[in-house]
Formats: sequence, C-alpha cells, structure tokens
Amino acid sequence: MTLKQIFVSMVGLISLAGMASAGEPPKVLSDYIDKDVIVKGEVVKMDFPKEFFKFKELLEKAEAKDPKWFQEHLAKSGPDNPIPAYDAKLGMTQAEYDNYLKLWEKRGYKRIEDGQVELMLQEQAPGEWVVNVSGKGMPVSLIKYVEKTDTFKSFNGEMKRIADIDMKPTSVYKEWKGHEWRYFNEGPLVKTKENFAIGRTGDKRYGILIYSLQEVSVQGQILADDLLMIRFVPNKVK
Repeated sequence: MTLKQIFVSMVGLISLAGMASAGEPPKVLSDYIDKDVIVKGEVVKMDFPKEFFKFKELLEKAEAKDPKWFQEHLAKSGPDNPIPAYDAKLGMTQAEYDNYLKLWEKRGYKRIEDGQVELMLQEQAPGEWVVNVSGKGMPVSLIKYVEKTDTFKSFNGEMKRIADIDMKPTSVYKEWKGHEWRYFNEGPLVKTKENFAIGRTGDKRYGILIYSLQEVSVQGQILADDLLMIRFVPNKVK
C-alpha cells in the first residue's frame, strides 16, 4: 500500500460523517450494514485452546502416513468440516478423540491487539460502494463494489461473485451465512487469489467481513498470505 493510498483511506473515513450517499445501497451489503452510519467493529482471529494443537499434530501425522485414506475419510465429514470422524487410524483412543472435540467447541473469535475499528458503507460514485474501515481494517477501504456487474474491484483486478456462504456450526469459523466474491489469476510468474466476503453469524449477533489475499510464485514460494477478519455490529435483520 502506497503512502498516497493510506492517506486517501484515512481522509475518507475521517470525513465520512459529513458526507451522505445519494443512491440506495445494494442489498448484498445493506443486509448487514446501513449506509452512512458508522458502526463499531474489531479485527479478530480464531482462537483455540492450547491443548487442541496436540489433536492437530495427530491429524497431520495420520495424513502423512496415509494421505489417500485420510482425505477420503475426511470427506465423509462433509464440506467445510475439518474434523474427521473417529477412527483408530487417527492415532488416538475414542476417549482422547471425544476430549479433543470438546476443545474444538471452545474455539472462538478473539480481538487482535489494537483491533478496534469503525466501519461505514458509502457510495463513492454512482453505483459504486465502499465499506470504509479505520485502523487495521484500512485495506478494505481500497476495494469498491460495482452494482452493475455485481463485482468488487481492487488493485489486482475484478472479484466476481461466487456461491453464497452457508457455513455450518462445525466449520472453522462456526455458523455464518453471507456472500462472497473471488479473483484468481495464474500469471507467468505469480498465482494470485483474492477474496471478499460479508455476512452474519448464525445467532445474528455479529456481522462478519473477511478479506484475504494469497500470492504464490511459480516455484511455490509464498509471497503473500494475508487474512483480515472483521467482526462488527450489524444492522437489524430486514
């Protein structure tokens, strides 16, 4: 991010309160955040009990020992569920497995240091919308939604709408539903994948906004692996 881009983002959010949007916001965004209203949020990460990582290590060993069996066994748990059903080949007893499942249920969102942010949905130009975010969520402010094409545009390119999110309670991020857009480009030197997602937790208490960017060289070297997850106070369900 250049100094100019950072400055534009900072000025944009500071002056939001005095700038009203003329158009009606797109439903894919206004379902979660009202236009021209500053809402509280926080940059978060998933937090797991320390004891759970022993389970992760055992799963990795089981996969390394028999990759084909492990992937086939994991697939039986259903999409977006990273926890396979019990089997002795996982390298643990049933009692140990049951205890790890209890630890898995204790995972949750944890605010990162200095993670407090503010968000505002605003029309940047006719038919173009931005979710401006302050603080550590600032990179989101550089992405705009274009109503006509139902896409998000970033410096990398155009993120196109993909299947809606319908995560079950067993998924890593727990239960939440929303919308997602993706950009993918396999260039001669670098593979780039960029995602933007917004939605609401299953209990309707929080809004979730996730932005991710991955860049990998043709040699397999990871050049970028950024994940920005923001939990915010959403508007009322309409």
